[in-house]
Amino acid sequence: MSEFGVRGIDLFKIAGESISGWIPSWKTGEARPTRQPFCSQMEEQLLLYLEYHPQVAWYGGGDISSTFASTYQIITPLPTPYTIDYLFEGEAQIYLPDAIGQLLDGRLLIAEAGLEQDKRRERNRAKAAAARKVAEQQGGVYWIGTEATLSRTRHANLVFLHARRQAFAAWPQLEEALQVVWPWGEAACVQELVERLGERWPQAEREAAVWKRCAESAARGRLLMDLASVSLTRLTPLICLPSDSMPILPDPLPSELSESRAGLSEEEKDESDQQENRLTTFDDSTLEGPMRERFLRNVRAVEQVLAGSSMLEVAQETQIARSTLARLVQRARTLGVRACVPYATYSREREMHPAFQEVIRRLYLLPTKLSLTAMHEHADLVRAAKRVQEDTGSAPALPSYKQVRSFVSALKQEPQILRAREQLRSSVRARQSPRSFVLSIPAPAQLAQVDEHSMELYVITPDGIPVTRRIHAAVLICVKSKPAIVFHDRGKSFTSERARQVLVDRLGIITEQAPPYCPSAKGTVEALFRWMTQRFERRLPNTSYGIHDAEAAAQAGAMTLEDLERYFFRAIVDDYQQSWDGLRRQTRAILWEEAVRLSGVPQYLGAPDDLKLLLMKAVNRKTLAHRYRVHDGSRLSFQGRWYTCPGLLNRLQGREFELYYDRRDVSVL
Repeated sequence: MSEFGVRGIDLFKIAGESISGWIPSWKTGEARPTRQPFCSQMEEQLLLYLEYHPQVAWYGGGDISSTFASTYQIITPLPTPYTIDYLFEGEAQIYLPDAIGQLLDGRLLIAEAGLEQDKRRERNRAKAAAARKVAEQQGGVYWIGTEATLSRTRHANLVFLHARRQAFAAWPQLEEALQVVWPWGEAACVQELVERLGERWPQAEREAAVWKRCAESAARGRLLMDLASVSLTRLTPLICLPSDSMPILPDPLPSELSESRAGLSEEEKDESDQQENRLTTFDDSTLEGPMRERFLRNVRAVEQVLAGSSMLEVAQETQIARSTLARLVQRARTLGVRACVPYATYSREREMHPAFQEVIRRLYLLPTKLSLTAMHEHADLVRAAKRVQEDTGSAPALPSYKQVRSFVSALKQEPQILRAREQLRSSVRARQSPRSFVLSIPAPAQLAQVDEHSMELYVITPDGIPVTRRIHAAVLICVKSKPAIVFHDRGKSFTSERARQVLVDRLGIITEQAPPYCPSAKGTVEALFRWMTQRFERRLPNTSYGIHDAEAAAQAGAMTLEDLERYFFRAIVDDYQQSWDGLRRQTRAILWEEAVRLSGVPQYLGAPDDLKLLLMKAVNRKTLAHRYRVHDGSRLSFQGRWYTCPGLLNRLQGREFELYYDRRDVSVL
């Protein structure tokens, strides 16, 4: 329901430190996908879950404003924003769900995504209760997606299939051939099916057709495979069920998060109850008059909140700031009644087992100087837990990263530890953490980081006309491979409407936008640019590196853009790809070939001229008043030159149109 006066939100303005972007959706059944925005990775996983849920007819953002929808050309069957009224701490509030939609039977769908810890907060619980009530009143459903309910393996497989779902010219003929060589219900792998199709079509089109059929079957719930536990490869057995079979539903999302105490054992519940009952274990006779009154006031306020009273009402009654009362309650649950003593100082024993403390102390003193992540994930901690279990009969919980960091911070304050560590000589070590960004990518071309980089080069045309003094290089999409996800920063060349039209609308690529002021989010491409600066630019023939007069250096070399591209491709193939990758312990070329042999890469199967047209610069308007027009029947003026094309320009006479051109060759438009 859309409420008058509620403007909705701009997703990309509230994204903040999270990753935002666009997902191409084929739920509408059109030839080209429609756009669906997201402002966090959890929302991205939820939208892709809805995209491949066979019972979902359509979905869209429920919190976007009408201005946002019209600006970015988003199709919204229901009015936006979709508002839900709820009551929190005695005040009326408005809740905007992350996604709304409709099931195949016409029922309403309301969905929310986020971290489980955040969704357990009181305000979010009130929002969820109101959304469930609205969905029940209209006979619909309400789903909550968290990191515990949205499988990462399933999401990676859906991204893999989503990148291979786009149609191409030879798809109708290959679809008919697949029905002959791959009957419904038969198990076969992609490599075997490509061989069955013969040599009539290129191998890239045959493989793309098999994956497209699998993607369409997965969207309808008729791909017989456990996507939540098995990763897709060319050798994975696949079964596509006929259209008259019952759809296979994914694991359902809950409508309500289970209570945090529901999964605790009896011992843990008793321990938790003992912690909550610590409010009766402090002797207040040791406090003086005013201090004792404030202490008793704090205790009464905390007891009322723990008994179920509203924190806002208790804060107003006791004249305690709401934030102060919330902090008192949180500390009293863990530290007891001592937290209510004004200006008190106290300490507590470390929750980490002494065996873990000894292991971390020893690891901290190693000559290799391990990082915090390496110590947190070290195998010696697991061995220590097993030894404690053998001795005592119960296994202690492994220390968290925060506990390791706190204990290391305490070790740094000990003079003996500090002297011993300063005397050790540091040695070169390999990366210890298996949780690497590069290693987390499940398949080649699953994710491509893109960015811009400028080089101070003087470029001229083959006939000697100067073009520019600076080259803007960008990691672009290779014509023969199309990544499933393009991860970029907030540069205008990637966030413009033209970029969305090319990547999302035409190529069907998921785009992810990095948070602002966060270059570490795209460290892989930044490392590539470091290689360009340190090795590629300094090895160019007749380079101007180190020469202040770039024009004089360029006149000696006479380098054109074509020469620069040729040298760049040669450097990538012969230098960068042949270098040793210390993280994966192999050369990059061999790693890429092995990964492609196992999983393949999604490829652009359209005409090369169409791709060139997409990547050309669009001149929308000649002036602020009008666009381009035909003059004198079949003549066009563009950048001081006259162009003629009697057959085409005659048909465009009297109409305004856009021009696409390549800056390197303006002889053809």
